[in-house]
This record gives sequence, structure tokens and C-alpha cells, in this order.
Amino acid sequence: MKLGAEEAVAVHSSKVQLRRWAGTVEDLQGAIEACALAIRNWTGEAPSVTVEVRMPELESIFSSAEALEALDPRDLAVVRSVRIEVGSLESAGVVIDMDGSAERRALEARVTGPSFPKARGLAIEIQDRLRPHELTGPQWIGRFTWIGPLLVVSVAAYLLIDNPWLYVADDWVRDALSSRARWAIFGGCAVMALLAALASYFAPSLQLLRDGEHPKWVRLRTQLFAATIAVVVGVASAILADPFTD
Repeated sequence: MKLGAEEAVAVHSSKVQLRRWAGTVEDLQGAIEACALAIRNWTGEAPSVTVEVRMPELESIFSSAEALEALDPRDLAVVRSVRIEVGSLESAGVVIDMDGSAERRALEARVTGPSFPKARGLAIEIQDRLRPHELTGPQWIGRFTWIGPLLVVSVAAYLLIDNPWLYVADDWVRDALSSRARWAIFGGCAVMALLAALASYFAPSLQLLRDGEHPKWVRLRTQLFAATIAVVVGVASAILADPFTD
């Protein structure tokens, strides 16, 4: 069915979001081509394509998926946002906004089409094609994930630290463990909470990768794993050296 300007055709919309995303230029090209093919099947006409890529002090605009190959691979690491428009949202179209500074999501795709099943189907296809790289990091990590580690440290402090203002804490904890063991456990909780908070804040939410490049989360994940092992060994050693109160 062809959607003309004169026709009173209902427009249906759908939307998908991803909190974190990492992928290559080829991933974007595949999504653009899939959108263009679907819209051409709906309208009978090839849709227009516009891709805006923003970097510090530079903005590049491309008119086709193939033109993205002109991006310098060295510039991909500093890409701050990408906006893809295929067709028009007023009739049949797709807008994909990718922004590394967004607080709640790194990617949002909005789709309009002649029916909700078609719009939703294309939105799901976009999500599948742009599914986050398996090493991007968990989707739940965000700028405010530090609240969880803060609660862990607060509970640990309440239960474990010798403090005259916290005598209402569970007595069995202080009766069972020595002061040294309690401080070791609290220190381990504090360090792990700090590492989790740093990971949630510094792990990039949007990364445009070169072919064969791994996201920054891989390096961060390795560092977190090494730090976790060190903390666990240190806490275990402290507890084994002086586990119980006299």
C-alpha cells in the first residue's frame, strides 16, 4: 500500500530503548538497510536516509548507509552521538537516537508505520540488529547504580564497626567475630562498593567500535575481577588470622 500525502492513513508507532550500546559501523549500516527495505515495502518508494554523527567540535552528515564508511576509524572513539533518520515519522519512518551522555538510555529507536504490528515488528528487528555487544557490560549499570553499593556499605557499617552510637546493632555479630575480623569484612565491602560505583560511573554507555575492537568494559571487567580476588583473599586472611572474639 502506498502512503500518499493526500491519503488519510492512520500512523502507528512503536519504540525500543537500550541503556547501553556498543557496536560497529557495520551494525549501523545493517540496521539502516533493514529500515529502508521495510519502509520501501510499505510505501512503494525508497525512503530518504540521513545520518548525523557528532564528535567534539565536529559534526558529519551522511545521506546513505554506505557513506558511513568515510568515517575515520580513529574518530570512532570520540563519537558522542548519532542520529539516524529513515523516511518520515509523519507517515512511515524510523528515527534512531544514540547519545552517550543520556542519563537513562544510550539508544532509542522510534518507528512509525501503516499498522502497529508492522511498526512493532520493525522496532524489534532494529533492537535485534543493534543488540548490545556481548561484552558491553550489563544493561542495569547506569549513572545512579552507586546507590546500591552505598546501601551495602551502610548496612556493613551498622553491623560490623565498633561504634558507641551503634550499640543497637545485632549483638550476635560482635559476639561472634573479633574486632579485626569485623573491620576486615567492612573494609572488603567498602572496597567492592567503591569499585562498583566507579564501574557504574566510568563505563561508557555508548561506544562505536572499530572492526575487531573490544569495548572498554572488557578492560574494566578484568580490573574488577582482579580487584575482587585481591579483596576476597585479604578479607579471608584477616578472618583466619583472628576469627573469633575471646
